[in-house]
Amino acid sequence: IRSNANVCEDRIASLRGDAEHAVALNREQVARFEDTELRLDHAKAQHNLAESLCRRNTAGDLVDAASLYRQALKHRTLSVSPRHHWESSLGLARALTDLIQEEPEARYRLAEAHAALRNALDAARLLGIGEELALTAISLANLALVAPDDAYLRKLSRKAWRAFSEAAPYLLLRPTMRMTEAVLAVRMAFAFANLGGQTGVIAPLARGYALGSAESQVVLTWLLRSEAPY
Repeated sequence: IRSNANVCEDRIASLRGDAEHAVALNREQVARFEDTELRLDHAKAQHNLAESLCRRNTAGDLVDAASLYRQALKHRTLSVSPRHHWESSLGLARALTDLIQEEPEARYRLAEAHAALRNALDAARLLGIGEELALTAISLANLALVAPDDAYLRKLSRKAWRAFSEAAPYLLLRPTMRMTEAVLAVRMAFAFANLGGQTGVIAPLARGYALGSAESQVVLTWLLRSEAPY
């Protein structure tokens, strides 16, 4: 009962914008289960603390949150609970993505973020075509956009495309998330256009740019996805 009450208090604190109170509540909850045999409850408390730290969102908070997600995932496994495994895997990937975006030296975390999203995608597919798959697709696109090299951009963008396509029936009925997909598709197109400009496959003209190779068609496919993804 106390654990559920804490979740409610945490939610209320978050809605009020009281990040400090939310973090304090969840730290108490983690401490409560620290020396018990209630491993799943402890893992849930660690996950919730990580979530509240991500909402507070300083660089130090994100590092701590990533550590907590890793600890929680030792018990929130795919075989025990696909939903909880998805939640913590996605949380870990988001925390690492934010770190990579805010601190260029954190780019070595890209491989771990990618692995976390693979795990989240496996869990989301077990849960069916729904919000979990759509949110994982969004996170794949966000990670692709902060990737430090073109190889990762291409790899992650293909996975994001596939996940968006799988989630299409859900997204069709969710205009807000569909708008998020459209915005990310435009950003992805610009990322590839910029890459093409650097490699010479997009030729500058007096009034704009011209696509200069078959590879550059990826720019058009992402732009088309922003307009009519299905």
